Amino acid sequence: MSPDTFEDEIRTLLHDATDSQSGAFDDVDAAAVLGGGRRVVRRRRVAMVGGTLAAALVVAGGTWAALDDSADRAAPVPATRTTMADIGVVSARVDLQGDTYTVRLDTATGSIAAVVPGSDAPVPAGSVRPGGTWSGWDVVSRRPLVVAGVVPSAATRLMPQWFGDVGGVYSDVAPLPGTPYQAVVWRAERSPRLATLAALNWSDGKAVWTDHGTQLPSAVVDDQVVYLDRATGELGAVGDDATLSVPTARFTDHGLVPVLSGSSEVGTELDGFFVALLPPGSRDVDLESLATRGSATPVRTAELPDGAGTVVTQTWRSPKEDPGDVAELWWTDATGGHVASMRPALVVRGTRVGYSLDAVTDQAVDPQQRSTVLLQRLVEDGPAPAPVVLRYDENTPDGVLVGCAKDGSAVCAVLPDPPASVTVLDRAGRVVGNGADWTGDSLGGSGRYVLVVATGDSGADVAAIRWTDDVSGRTHTVRRSD
Repeated sequence: MSPDTFEDEIRTLLHDATDSQSGAFDDVDAAAVLGGGRRVVRRRRVAMVGGTLAAALVVAGGTWAALDDSADRAAPVPATRTTMADIGVVSARVDLQGDTYTVRLDTATGSIAAVVPGSDAPVPAGSVRPGGTWSGWDVVSRRPLVVAGVVPSAATRLMPQWFGDVGGVYSDVAPLPGTPYQAVVWRAERSPRLATLAALNWSDGKAVWTDHGTQLPSAVVDDQVVYLDRATGELGAVGDDATLSVPTARFTDHGLVPVLSGSSEVGTELDGFFVALLPPGSRDVDLESLATRGSATPVRTAELPDGAGTVVTQTWRSPKEDPGDVAELWWTDATGGHVASMRPALVVRGTRVGYSLDAVTDQAVDPQQRSTVLLQRLVEDGPAPAPVVLRYDENTPDGVLVGCAKDGSAVCAVLPDPPASVTVLDRAGRVVGNGADWTGDSLGGSGRYVLVVATGDSGADVAAIRWTDDVSGRTHTVRRSD
């Protein structure tokens, strides 16, 4: 595969594959992701991250410091930054899982070849240009699946994006003397048909680059880099111990905010971070945490280059039993004031019914502020179902109700106020549900209440709910709108 020939096609294919599988990532445990990654072996000075790692998809915020804007972020870096002398063919031996692979780079043509164990014949493995920012690779073995190639010497972290379920990925690198490149070999646990390394981003600790030598809109804070890859539709963060990314479209398509959030255990405490991408030029940013104990860094903002958006970040430390996840994110942009609300889990007590919540309320519309709420079912195994989206505005004063489980085991609603009681009704107005129970929480900035009801009956044909206002004591009936 030659990235300089097929990059556009590959990235389109990867984007489609990411969209089709993104539901499987919606309730990944961010702590587990940070702690374990995807069993990728890290060796020498280059950290390898196999596949696209998903963090919890929540709406939240944080801080990043912007890079100097003097360089053109949209164009490949000129080859004059580093040069590659024509010194003939340079080779490197890469030892991986008890096998030795030889990777060769022809400095005159930029072509790459690899020799696999048990063979003396070189296998073509892509090509690079002399500038020192390109990457080239190809599959050199199918069983096992082995990809060999060349990446920049400046790369301190590689972010390969695989097409196909290849399982755990092991990797190692070796220098190619006299060149601005180093050899790399990846070996996957599984080799499904047509599986390949589809694209590769890399970081030098200051920015993130594509395999085509183009610098992505990036910003740095402390020892981490946050970036936006528009081609693949992902927001990512590169740290010392892990690289996390999330697909942005599932949230931006509904007017919500894409966010990375994660934590790792440090003794009896949790160290956490989150990163939000707001519209460009956002201001008056503030955050509210779910934690009642612990500490957090100040909220900071920075503009990503090329009008990619305003990055908000924060890190926190709190006891394990009181996680410092962000509850509300407030900001003002060109359209007015907004508040994003997020809850990692709304679980009905005594049931297996639970959802993560992400919402945005538009405060510019007064007095009937519009709210968009996205609920994602929490699952223990297998892919998550499609998220449920509810919209509350001046046309739904008593609330909006939809079914949020295909088997009738749950319904979800957005109400104008917290309820004191909730009754589930069928199409004839009869009470249904075997021990129905409910949970929920209020949205910041509006007082609206997101309700999750477990009907207690997987075959329930719910048509409406009757609820009593906790403020005025009035009774309301809301019928399903889906």
